[in-house]
Amino acid sequence: METLKFSKRPLVNLGNSRTTKYRRKIKALENQKKNGQTLIQLLSKEKSQETSDSEETQNNDEEINKENANKSMKYLLSKGHAKLKASQTVAELLNRGVWFARCVRSWAKAFKNYDDVPKSNRGQHFKGSSILNDEDVQLKISLYLQQHKFDVTVNSFRDFICEEILPSIGIENKSTISKSTANRWLKKM
Repeated sequence: METLKFSKRPLVNLGNSRTTKYRRKIKALENQKKNGQTLIQLLSKEKSQETSDSEETQNNDEEINKENANKSMKYLLSKGHAKLKASQTVAELLNRGVWFARCVRSWAKAFKNYDDVPKSNRGQHFKGSSILNDEDVQLKISLYLQQHKFDVTVNSFRDFICEEILPSIGIENKSTISKSTANRWLKKM
């Protein structure tokens, strides 16, 4: 009997491949040309501004989608549709799937509670670096640890950092480094 090798690929079509997204986008553009307006313009009472620039960032497009989806959701709910059915309708009209319908429901709930949709935090993290990444600092610390191999204590290492390392990189010693900070530094070494 032959052994079967299992693939890591899912057994169902998730509909999120590059080709599927491209086909959906083409279909949406054809429907827009055929109808003369987008679905969101049809559902919302206010006419949204059409942007012809393809250089808009993905975050701006996402925020516009969230706002328009919330407007469409409000409109459908005011007409007596259930939340689940309304969110599925909005997702279908925008050529999106079940996950987008769930997102629409969560955006609508957040908008109802806080009068705002959640913002994306993509690219908002701190992009700094540590002084431990500096080669000169690493060299000085390793030399100190090699010279004082058996008699290094947390206090002596802290004193070395405060008196030698920090002034050499231009940081004034206004306050001393706590023992917990020194312990964290030692763990990184």
